[in-house]
Amino acid sequence: MKGLFTILILTLLTACAPSTSADFKNEGESLCRSLIHDLQNIETYDDLLAHSNKIRKKINKLCDLMIQAKKSQIKNPTYAPDFDSSIVSDLLAEELDRVYTIENCKEFIENLERDALHRLDDFDRSIKEQTR
Repeated sequence: MKGLFTILILTLLTACAPSTSADFKNEGESLCRSLIHDLQNIETYDDLLAHSNKIRKKINKLCDLMIQAKKSQIKNPTYAPDFDSSIVSDLLAEELDRVYTIENCKEFIENLERDALHRLDDFDRSIKEQTR
């Protein structure tokens, strides 16, 4: 599960109908920075519970943006996504690793990610079926 979320983070994508790869990257980085800020406030399982709705919404926004970016890439084959992992994704991975060490938090975060990851997987499967 963590590997899938890491892939999600590395693509660095977010919302508001961006139209270029740079727009997607900028929106994704902004959302990741916001997610990092939320995770930095988590020191206990109770903190995670208190922030869980905000975190889930941001994960879902990131998922939505990734789907939009892939659709843009399919519609415009000259679209050149920028998959530079950047410092932001490294910082997010570090924060996730830190929070995962807090008792019961790893499983809880994986549950927060689950719906978004299933949507990404379903979308990816539908794309593969369409290209057959």
